[in-house]
Amino acid sequence: MIDTQLLRSDLDDIAARLATRGHRFERDAFLSLENERKGLQARTQALQAARNVQAKNIGQAKGKGEDAAPLMAEAARINAELEAHESKL
Repeated sequence: MIDTQLLRSDLDDIAARLATRGHRFERDAFLSLENERKGLQARTQALQAARNVQAKNIGQAKGKGEDAAPLMAEAARINAELEAHESKL
């Protein structure tokens, strides 16, 4: 098994070494998937931060006796999107 960190850092060398063993490495496909992973990871982190802010806002609204239903609905939407991104990662 190839270490993913090594693969990311020394892609051309890994591809050449695999070629000597008779394996063809799809460099473009790997780079495409890697870019998609990076985008998903960034979006997941942004959603986690938004979820934390939303949880704080809900707590503040409840503490003041305000209606937190709209905030909770937004939090549910964020959680659903976050779950989808995490499963895809």
